[in-house]
Amino acid sequence: MATWDSYTTAWGQANAVYSENKPVQIIGSQFYMVDDGANYQGDPVAVALSHEGLAIYGRDQRGNPKVDASVVKNLQGIWPELRGVPGTIVQVSVGFQDATNQPITWSDKRDFVLGTDFFLDFIVTGKYLAVRFESLGQLPWELSGYDLEIEVVGVK
Repeated sequence: MATWDSYTTAWGQANAVYSENKPVQIIGSQFYMVDDGANYQGDPVAVALSHEGLAIYGRDQRGNPKVDASVVKNLQGIWPELRGVPGTIVQVSVGFQDATNQPITWSDKRDFVLGTDFFLDFIVTGKYLAVRFESLGQLPWELSGYDLEIEVVGVK
């Protein structure tokens, strides 16, 4: 086996054609760039993000979340903080459950149009809340957070 020191030929140059800093995934022996479009091998890309089992019902005077699973809450609306190309549609739904071992009852999906919408109103009631963001075949988008409008209904 040859060592580096035994090579006497000149080093060549390489062109940095593929020097973009992008995430990739490996399937078999192929590399695929991700975060680059709305389709994968001709099929629309399905994206789904959810946050479940939320027992938050407000914030204290310092801005810290107040959490109590015994409190029944009305989730009345959501302010998603989404970034992406204006016109991109992200479907938002909210849900509830009274125990984490029960299935979540989801609302109908509502379209949130980036660059146009800022708030979606909903009404769901339960001890645990859930939110879901979905898209199919849309341009890439980013969820940086969301605010919920929650009203305390009572304690069960």
